[in-house]
Amino acid sequence: MKRLLSTSMILVIVLTLFLTACNNNDNKNAITDETPKADNTQKADTPATEPAKDAVQQDNVTFDPNVFVPALPTDSTGEITLWAAWPLDSWIGHFNSVFPNVKVNLVVMDEIEGKLKTALAAGSGAPDIAFLDGGYMGNYNTIDGFEDLLQPPYNGGQYEEYFPASTWQRFMSLDGKKLISIATDIAPAVTFYRADIMEENGFPSDPVELGKYISDADNFINMAKALKAQDKYLIQWDSEPLGIYTFGIGFFNRKLEWQRNTDQFVKGLDLSKRFKQEKLASNIDFWSDEGTQAISSGKLSMTFLGNWGAEELSNKNPDTAGKFRATNLPFGAAGGWGGASLGITTQSKNKEMAWEFIRLILLNNVYANKENLESGGTPAFLPSFELLDQLEQPNEFLGGQMTGHMYQELIHKIPESISTQLDGKAQEIWDKGIQDALEKNIDSKTALQSIQDEVEKVLKNDIEKLKAELNIQ
Repeated sequence: MKRLLSTSMILVIVLTLFLTACNNNDNKNAITDETPKADNTQKADTPATEPAKDAVQQDNVTFDPNVFVPALPTDSTGEITLWAAWPLDSWIGHFNSVFPNVKVNLVVMDEIEGKLKTALAAGSGAPDIAFLDGGYMGNYNTIDGFEDLLQPPYNGGQYEEYFPASTWQRFMSLDGKKLISIATDIAPAVTFYRADIMEENGFPSDPVELGKYISDADNFINMAKALKAQDKYLIQWDSEPLGIYTFGIGFFNRKLEWQRNTDQFVKGLDLSKRFKQEKLASNIDFWSDEGTQAISSGKLSMTFLGNWGAEELSNKNPDTAGKFRATNLPFGAAGGWGGASLGITTQSKNKEMAWEFIRLILLNNVYANKENLESGGTPAFLPSFELLDQLEQPNEFLGGQMTGHMYQELIHKIPESISTQLDGKAQEIWDKGIQDALEKNIDSKTALQSIQDEVEKVLKNDIEKLKAELNIQ
């Protein structure tokens, strides 16, 4: 699953978490001030009756983003089942260091989506916790298969301000009323480029300097022309500049209104037509064997991926170690590619412990988020970045570049993107319309309006039905 590669190597290290007292109130899943302390927990340095340093008071709940406070006794027994796309042994190991008597059944599968949809539709067979790919949230954000984490006993709304707004919104129901899952990570889209080739041709090779340079579309085109003379290319396909210009923007908003007919898309399509006219695309697929060879030879001197792309490039092209660097997207664009979340299914038989797993692993600084930062990733939980200077390591594949602060800045620029169950059909219409516009050099405004008209015609009944089901006005 390419879009989930951002976290595939961060799940390795088992760390030790200092526990504070077990707090409870009438609602045993709320973090409050008056819970008997479990015998196997360590007392916090800060008294339970006083907010810890930098703690935040919300809805009568004291939340300290640096400390995990168990809401259930740490000698609780039971089991939970977790479906994931890759091994999460380190997460489970850490969870069991806190809750040693809770068995976690991990089921690893390459393609979760189909099996999960089937189990949810059948009303049985689903896990307690499921990893959800952000790109497939349209499968889940209009159904009742997942717990609403805004409601008691979860009260997840207290954590909202600790996530980028676009990330938090991404994992809500389509009508924006329910929180389906908690984000594990964010993957800002970035430019990976061959610094040696830039330098050899007199272009900026420093990430900051090149980032500023390619923000100007004319500069980018001039660079593409110069490199083309050496049979080197900056893009794969004619349509790629449009994709970069509008990275991560979905087809519809929450009111199911079409979003891809704005001046931003006009500019992007105009730019793609310029690249086609100048024949500046390599027409080589990055993911193919030919693409791997083109990266190694420098024929593809630049590529645009989520920040997990450094790992992907390193795996595909180890011979290029030290030659690549990372910087922002061209044309002043910003977007995301990847990111996942954890949700609790309505079928779960141990919802309270499933929530403890999510809280322990994702909603504190000292475990999964720490792993993420150590490996050059970008956790969704923003307080984690307080540890960035302490934890970040130079990326040897990127010539020792320290990318953390750049990625931290980029995640705040990712636009809100909503997935819907209509996206598959819309994608087919979009791809055909854009290809026609490029092949026939159709005026960009005209082409985009034609695409919108076709989408609204073909999907009219589906849109109206979905609006009625969700009471969308």
